[in-house]
Amino acid sequence: MGLIAAFGIAWSYANQYKTDGVSAGIVSASVFFILTPSIMSGDKVPVEGFPYTYLGSRGLFVAIIFGLLSAWIFQWFINHNIQIKMPATVPPAVAKSFSAYDCANGKCDYHLFCNEPRLSSIM
Repeated sequence: MGLIAAFGIAWSYANQYKTDGVSAGIVSASVFFILTPSIMSGDKVPVEGFPYTYLGSRGLFVAIIFGLLSAWIFQWFINHNIQIKMPATVPPAVAKSFSAYDCANGKCDYHLFCNEPRLSSIM
């Protein structure tokens, strides 16, 4: 429940601001994993693990707070055009993976990431 909430809240927030919701959701889920405490075994060679309890309702508060915060930071960077710029020698498919798609300005290449239908961008 916590992991799904982290992704879903960031996805919805980013879509409201016309940025790539999938990328914002992935960033939020990554932040959720980073902030969740891990467990260590007391063996000679310690083994690190991830407790399942924080994936459920125990991690929901953290998921809500950091889902909203990471999506706000993500959309702020995209809307202020603060992105990784790749040189012209980099193939376009690789360069597009470093930027979110902005449908509001008509720069949408992939209809899966945008709220508008595919035909409206052609006309």
